[in-house]
Amino acid sequence: MVSNKHVSFSYFLIPTRFWEIGLGCLAFLYTWRLPARYSHLISALGLGSICFSCFYFNGEIPYPGVAALLPTLGTLVLILGQEHEGSIIHGILSSRWLTYVGDISYALYLVHWPIIVFATAFFPAGLAFISKLAIACLSFVAASFLTFLIENPIRQKRFFVSRRSLFAFAAGSAGMIALISFLTIRLTPPPRLI
Repeated sequence: MVSNKHVSFSYFLIPTRFWEIGLGCLAFLYTWRLPARYSHLISALGLGSICFSCFYFNGEIPYPGVAALLPTLGTLVLILGQEHEGSIIHGILSSRWLTYVGDISYALYLVHWPIIVFATAFFPAGLAFISKLAIACLSFVAASFLTFLIENPIRQKRFFVSRRSLFAFAAGSAGMIALISFLTIRLTPPPRLI
């Protein structure tokens, strides 16, 4: 199995994860008419399989692979079960705080890992619980700024009305990334050789 032998390839590249994308397309393209009682049950099963995966999966389980079936099918089933809006699970998932996390989720996906990498580079001895909590808070704050000050204005075409402004933003962003990378490399102590 590819997940056992080539972990990075199977995790990051499309050929081994195309079936997951296909299930998402299936959920988008087809309208599933389910009776309300089945819809509630299916939603509960889907959410349960996702939560189980969150707590049960660890670094010893090859992922993706067979293990990816549980959260992926759980997500598909959860989406299909949202046909009826009266269920308890629909009320939870449409709550203000969860929809806010959904709004910033892409930006959160982008910023959380660089923040973790920089934090562990500056504190090679390890991160205390309070430091991890601070990283989580900083990730949410940064994702909120990115979403509402950059992503949403770009999608709504309030920024970059000309190619010149788009080029200036791209060049400035690339310069900032290069500067941060340079400072990180210069300020990070070299690894100790044993």
